[in-house]
Amino acid sequence: MLGGCHRRKRPVYAVIPKGTAVIHWQTVHAGAVAAAREANVDIDYNGPAMESDFARQIAILDDFINLHVDGILLAPGDREALVPAIRRAKNAGIPLTIVDSAARY
Repeated sequence: MLGGCHRRKRPVYAVIPKGTAVIHWQTVHAGAVAAAREANVDIDYNGPAMESDFARQIAILDDFINLHVDGILLAPGDREALVPAIRRAKNAGIPLTIVDSAARY
């Protein structure tokens, strides 16, 4: 490895649920872990505790954009509030898939 270069050994995909306190999203987490293991990739699962915490979800999305993950799976908590962050991911060249609910962008 070159000095100062921090290359990942495997691709990393972010999974951002609407909230982590709801059992549905815990099931999604388990499924993402199983799929990542099968695909030989890593996931980083992070979301706000409450589904109504859009500001926290945006901050988490921005963190993953700054980490330059290989892709993002997002369940937007609000169809309008997440749009600027979704556009930032798109502008950063990070593939983003929206699940569970729509977001207009």
